[in-house]
Amino acid sequence: MLPLLKEMSLTVAAVRDDSIAAGAVILDEFAFDDSFPHGSIYTITDSLAQDRGLFPMTFVGLDYDARGLLWAVAEGGDVLILDETGVTEDGIDDLRAPLRDLLAIDGAVLVCGGNHQVYRRRNTEDWEDIGPDADLQEDYPENHFEAIAGFSASELYAAGRDGVIWWYDGAVWTPVQATTNLAFLCVTCADDGVVYLGGQAGVVAHGRRDSFEVVTPPEPLADIWGIAEYAGHVRVAMHRALMIFDRDEGLAVDPDAMELAETFYNLARGPDSLWSLGEKDVLRLRGDTWEAFDEVPVQSE
Repeated sequence: MLPLLKEMSLTVAAVRDDSIAAGAVILDEFAFDDSFPHGSIYTITDSLAQDRGLFPMTFVGLDYDARGLLWAVAEGGDVLILDETGVTEDGIDDLRAPLRDLLAIDGAVLVCGGNHQVYRRRNTEDWEDIGPDADLQEDYPENHFEAIAGFSASELYAAGRDGVIWWYDGAVWTPVQATTNLAFLCVTCADDGVVYLGGQAGVVAHGRRDSFEVVTPPEPLADIWGIAEYAGHVRVAMHRALMIFDRDEGLAVDPDAMELAETFYNLARGPDSLWSLGEKDVLRLRGDTWEAFDEVPVQSE
């Protein structure tokens, strides 16, 4: 177990490359105390976990852009940009509901959240609302975007509630009703050209644009919070399990990962690796071998 996770819990994570990941953590003691600044960000390597600061907010999304800058968004719209030397603060005003996720892609940074919210920032421009138009918001009331991913800035997908998958072609959002009424909670655009989504009770959808198939387990499983493809295999993360998804066979436990860790949740790709960053465990898969980050020293700012 990482020393920093003995008294803290990791909530959201991102991967810069095969050697560096980042995680937002909260102090366990103050997890439910909004008066105490308990949102910290750490960068994690093989040899060091470095504290990048303690902030009075709860982070819901992290991602690295192509320049290696780490972007972090809090549910209330606060945005931090971290480089090697410090932190720049930004923010999004007049939110309609809490935010849920952040994506850096093609020189743009996007955030999504409740009530169909999607905001985009390009270069030094202000945040621009690019969410579905008013008619779609009226047709799908209270549908929230839980996560966002894309093949490019002009082909994005958002995981929605009530079995709705949202597809953006660079100009227009199209809602795609899958054959389920369960909420989707995570989404990834895989190297095989397929979009995969995970959701409540272990449901998985796969497809692209306006055509998706849903695979439902024979019996309800735990909710899926992370999904990623690596080396031809799609893996899904629940709070207490890591599983491999097959379109024909469904879900099966990844035994090697389960032997090394007890908590999962976030999955993120490096160029030649897959990282699993759970509440109390950090794993990295390279080739066919999982490795655990058991003893990494912590460096404070």
